[in-house]
Amino acid sequence: MNKLHLDGESLDTSVLWKYCLDHSGPALFPDSRMSESAVSRIKIAESFVAKIIRTGEPVYGVNTGFGKFAEVSIPNEKLKELQINFVRSHSCGVGPSL
Repeated sequence: MNKLHLDGESLDTSVLWKYCLDHSGPALFPDSRMSESAVSRIKIAESFVAKIIRTGEPVYGVNTGFGKFAEVSIPNEKLKELQINFVRSHSCGVGPSL
């Protein structure tokens, strides 16, 4: 499988798994193609998150902690680190494939 088509609708776990088995490297889907519709939806989501950050409205897991830390507000300069740590915490123990 040389290309992964990201259209926001047709990707399922079997296709993703095959793609991941056939490829290695640090980039996320370096040879994928995204439909204009998928790119549009990503931009809408990005604008939504940017508005949350601008207004400071507390939104679980976006600018607050998780679980028992849901009431903890995370400063804007730490939001990227929050998301990276979230992925790291959920990928612990899954092995080298992740």
